[in-house]
Amino acid sequence: MKRILPLARRSLLALFFIGTLVLGTTVIHQRAAEGRTQDITGAAAIPVTSARIQIIDHYQVFEHFVGRLEPAQRADTSFEHGGLITDIFTDEGQHVEKGAIIARLDIQILQTELDRLHGQLQHVTAQVELARLTEQRQINLQVKGHVSDQRADEARLKTKAFDGQRIALLASVHRIELDLEKSLLRAPFSGIVGRRHVDVGTVVQGGTPVLEILETSAPRARIGIAPEAAKALHIGQQIDLSADGSSLAGRISAIRLDMSTQTRSVSVLVDLEARKNVQFGNTIRFRLARDIPETGAWLQISALSEGYKGTWTTLTLKPTDTDGQYQVGQEAVEIIHTNGQQAFVRGTLTDGQRIITSGRNRVIPGQTVSLAETE
Repeated sequence: MKRILPLARRSLLALFFIGTLVLGTTVIHQRAAEGRTQDITGAAAIPVTSARIQIIDHYQVFEHFVGRLEPAQRADTSFEHGGLITDIFTDEGQHVEKGAIIARLDIQILQTELDRLHGQLQHVTAQVELARLTEQRQINLQVKGHVSDQRADEARLKTKAFDGQRIALLASVHRIELDLEKSLLRAPFSGIVGRRHVDVGTVVQGGTPVLEILETSAPRARIGIAPEAAKALHIGQQIDLSADGSSLAGRISAIRLDMSTQTRSVSVLVDLEARKNVQFGNTIRFRLARDIPETGAWLQISALSEGYKGTWTTLTLKPTDTDGQYQVGQEAVEIIHTNGQQAFVRGTLTDGQRIITSGRNRVIPGQTVSLAETE
């Protein structure tokens, strides 16, 4: 019994000590909170920089696309029939005019065949003339009754046979003359020579590339653009491009309907103004401004703070009963788009509402502030 009483006395003392400690801690925290409240309400209003927001129904984004500068026309010129190349009259990088002779095949065999046909044609022409004279004599004799109708018909039909041979020979001569003309390779359009595929002395088959011709009078840009962005463009639209820091003016000539399976983009063809020293294959850059329908407002990045679990907040100002003073509030917003300096947000903000644009780290919600003198 004597041992139990001291143990109970010690327990009561411990409980009394713990209760006193808890009560003291609670009183200290209450007084600290009252002190902070008195500091907020009693201190002089801190000046802050603010701005009124404007609620709009869309925002504008700038998208950047790249493409390549290419000729409007590119041709790997070749002969229609095979042969030995005897001459190439131009080289890589040189300018050629439309219709200019740029290469030639050996024509000795064709020229010999043409001479043979001309001889045959002269022989048949003489036979035709003789047959016509004979036919006329037989007709005169037939009228006088000195020859039979059979002889007259033979003379007439012989004239037609020789005339048919003459027509066939004329066609053969024309074919050889065409082959001689096709032995000359001409530039299909004005431009510069790109790649030279063969050299003099090469025996080529018909269709073998000889010289590549690039048209320089009408350079063109091919740009891969996202399908959604391409919907904002139309044929004939004037756009501005850039290459190597220089500005280029162009007009959209075509928007392809098919999509590239590799880049998931749509090719847009742009005709550019004619320029000297065009470097085909150069990178072209295009900056497209596009309006996105969305209700919200633009805020300075400095007016936003990251909230709980990825949310964002901004501090607002509400007028108080005291002239020139405002009470700080807080609104949650969602960032839709940012351009690095501003963010387009949506939330519970209202048109014309004031928000704090800078110095938000110096105030807290519920605090009374004033506007900076610059406003």
